[in-house]
Amino acid sequence: AKIIGGYISGSDTLRLGESMYLTSTGLGINESSPPQRLTVGGDIQIGFNTPNDAGRQLNFNVNRGSAGQTLANINWQWNSKNVAQVRGVAGADTTNKDDGHLAFFTSAANSLVERLRITSGGDMGIGVADPTTKLHVRQSAVTSAPTRLSTLYLENNANCEIQFVGNSSNDCQLRFGTSSNSFKGAIEYELDNNNLIHYTNGTERLRIDSSGHMGLGV
Repeated sequence: AKIIGGYISGSDTLRLGESMYLTSTGLGINESSPPQRLTVGGDIQIGFNTPNDAGRQLNFNVNRGSAGQTLANINWQWNSKNVAQVRGVAGADTTNKDDGHLAFFTSAANSLVERLRITSGGDMGIGVADPTTKLHVRQSAVTSAPTRLSTLYLENNANCEIQFVGNSSNDCQLRFGTSSNSFKGAIEYELDNNNLIHYTNGTERLRIDSSGHMGLGV
């Protein structure tokens, strides 16, 4: 059949084939009352059964005016309640509109909360929306004690490693601090001199040199 013109209004439904329904709300596939512009009652495949040499894309194209606004959401629902979400967020360049962030949300009690964000610069924040380093972890303060506010837990059946890799002119540093003072303490390795240095309160307290000699306050 060929449809030349016309429109759908009110509660009218145009049935196309065995499983396609066109209403004033949208198009439903295996769904006679689509709540959105396109509602599919089943799985979706993008591409051909026999793949060819071409990448596939799913594009969300919007024009927002302010930094931090939502560009698009991908939602996971359980019984019509949002339980997880991936969100595209507008970046700071509202003139060129060519930067953005990626945010990940989960819900513990029917309330989506941002858990992880990757900024336009590639920095990753866990529990923080404005990470200042490549990996920035923040956990809200709790009243029960004793509780470690931030924990990095590594588990492996073999050896567990955290590696700091730099070039010969840059030192590697594990730093401890607060929101107001990022350099309360640190462990630093000088890659050019092979010295291991320990700091407290921002001051060097102990040094082990490449020969194994140890200096306290020197």
